[in-house]
Amino acid sequence: MTPFQKSVKNALATQSNVCPDHVTARKNGSVTAKRGYFYKFSTTAESWAEKVAAELTAAGISAHVYGQDAWAEWPKTSYFVAVISEK
Repeated sequence: MTPFQKSVKNALATQSNVCPDHVTARKNGSVTAKRGYFYKFSTTAESWAEKVAAELTAAGISAHVYGQDAWAEWPKTSYFVAVISEK
């Protein structure tokens, strides 16, 4: 795990506004943060990724963040995914 990945994981673990279900460090140097949902309530993957980016910026971490919607048919869990990479 790179120092960038460690800092992102620590920042997301301590921030209460984002609340990811899973934070995973990838071999390519990126980090994925997932948050499960059953109903969207007008939230989009992009808006959740913007919240993640704001939390990282507040923690002093410069990163490129984009969102993906990993939708799955019930009974499987759907996720908002934020893919975080170093700038």
